[in-house]
Amino acid sequence: MKNTLSFKPKVSILLPVYNGESTFDAALASIAAQTYQNFEVICIDDGSTDTTPALLQRWQQQLPIKILTHSHNWGLTRSLNQAIAAARGELIARIDADDIWLPDKLQRQVDLLDNDPALGIVGCWYKNQTDEGVIAFALPETDQEIKRRIFRQNPLGHSCIVMRTVLVKQHGGYDESVRYGQDHELWLRLLPHTEFYNIPAYLCLRRVGGLSDRRVRAQMLQGIRTRLHYLHRYHAPLREYPFLLEPMLVAAAPAPVRRHWRRRQTMRGIPSGQRGTREMVSITANSKKNSTHRLQIACINDRFLPSIRAEQVARLRMAAGFVASGAAVDFWYHSRPRRPRPLPVGPDMNIHPISAPYLPGTSTLIRTVNRLLFVTSSLRLATKVPQRYDLFYLRCGALHGLLFAARSYWDTTPLVLEIHNLAFGSSPCIDRLYRFIFSRCRQVVCITAATRNNWQANGVPPQKIILLPSAPALDSCSLRPDRARRRLSLPDGPLAVYSGTLHSDRNIAEIIAAAARNRQINIVLVGGRADDEAQWQRHIRQRYGALPNIRFIGYQPAALIPLYLQAADAVLVTYSHSCTTAATMSPMKFAEALAAGKPIVAADLPRIREMAGNNHPITWYEPDNSRSLSSAISAAVRSRTNQHVPATLLTWQRRAHTLIVSSV
Repeated sequence: MKNTLSFKPKVSILLPVYNGESTFDAALASIAAQTYQNFEVICIDDGSTDTTPALLQRWQQQLPIKILTHSHNWGLTRSLNQAIAAARGELIARIDADDIWLPDKLQRQVDLLDNDPALGIVGCWYKNQTDEGVIAFALPETDQEIKRRIFRQNPLGHSCIVMRTVLVKQHGGYDESVRYGQDHELWLRLLPHTEFYNIPAYLCLRRVGGLSDRRVRAQMLQGIRTRLHYLHRYHAPLREYPFLLEPMLVAAAPAPVRRHWRRRQTMRGIPSGQRGTREMVSITANSKKNSTHRLQIACINDRFLPSIRAEQVARLRMAAGFVASGAAVDFWYHSRPRRPRPLPVGPDMNIHPISAPYLPGTSTLIRTVNRLLFVTSSLRLATKVPQRYDLFYLRCGALHGLLFAARSYWDTTPLVLEIHNLAFGSSPCIDRLYRFIFSRCRQVVCITAATRNNWQANGVPPQKIILLPSAPALDSCSLRPDRARRRLSLPDGPLAVYSGTLHSDRNIAEIIAAAARNRQINIVLVGGRADDEAQWQRHIRQRYGALPNIRFIGYQPAALIPLYLQAADAVLVTYSHSCTTAATMSPMKFAEALAAGKPIVAADLPRIREMAGNNHPITWYEPDNSRSLSSAISAAVRSRTNQHVPATLLTWQRRAHTLIVSSV
């Protein structure tokens, strides 16, 4: 981290926050990831009562952050003026605690301001993530277009701008009498004094939601007053006044009408299917930057998300792989109405949750009712997805596969179905169902050679099958092992790390027995539910009394898993012969271990040997044999030589690109 007192920043980033613990990390991480690094962050903690102050202290170790703390809530406008007074940079950037920047945003804006002294404020296009979907804002680009439309709408996103500090200070900063829309008021005040520009690229994702009807109405009324004031001040032509009518009528309307208007505005801007993405394509075509059609893919999922399972990470990474390959992606999934949480997606992906009601409980009757409710939700998803995509990528099972296969009779959009753990021969009825689904698909994706051979033997044409093993679900980490251990407070000495669930078919009992035999080796188990951990702790007390060299970490965020792998002397990939998917799985945990480049102790199963190939040295153990596992851990820890990552290891982008090339 830079010493905030010893360097002169070029950019001062203003970040006000009030009780932002749920989104604050993502905003600061996006700042830390900027390719332009000559900045300071001025963070105004506006009377937060949650864990925001603690998060700020932690991030102060990684970023040059100056913290301004309020004992009570001052409000946004006054807090921003305090931050402007404290800014030392030539330029000021704005971001809110629930927004995310793309890595090159700051660099592109600073370059423009350096190369054109006439420019005073540079913004960019952005997307709003709302409860109803994602609204894409392709704002006017040039100074002439911005000034022509500034009385009709706010032509700059507040979290998107970079502006010259001297310009803002000369004109008094934000007007503290304006509670809402203080940014639009500032742009109107600066209108005669500078030039504006918007970069025609979506470089910012803003999370918007949770506003009451009363607050929305207050915002509209404040916007009307501000625009009316400057229409009079600048003697604007009469043709600008009729544009005040729509917000005036909406502000005066009953709450249900305002909610309907907001939903209509959202659906008008959502680039799902053909509507929004065509708008983006036509804009770039008009600017002569890209006249080609952008492939549009709908990713259909049959799981409830968000989830702590690695499966969620894999589905999102595959969708991100499509985006990295140049496609516009809409991500459709089921969500729990009682636990609405946003998915961790980037600004180039649009999410579409389908609320699926459910009843709490585990009785047979409740499970039956929940299955019926899920079928109803699946029908809603299958009918709600628009028809005009270039490709449907189905990551789902029989139900959704059947619904979209039936839909293919009137919708000619190509289907690509990725399905795991399916082997023909278990049930004639299931076999006939999947043969019908496969017949309606352009491609079917499997993850193992055994599955491919099974499908071919049961009549699936070879040219229709794509074999794509899983890629690592997590990013790699280049931190030195000793630094990773200090950061995670892990013990020194020999260390083996296991990451995954704590189910019995993952040979957890054998890992514990191996720890009892190798007490000089520390073993850390990352992941699992609290009740599973309590069960294994009881097992240790009853069987061994105490094992100080074994430690259960519990569930950890996906971003921390590579750190644990990097801290290890050996990584454990353990499975039992009784694992129901042993013959058809493509374990992501093994792919993550390969990507980490650490010595690996792995269960000697055909599927894992297939993934390992012949180039990567693995210490194999006999599944369900604690003595064999103990010996393998000792041998792997003693080797302590980092392995090289196989060139054959897939990335999600390569995986997505392969699928696109073969399917479209």
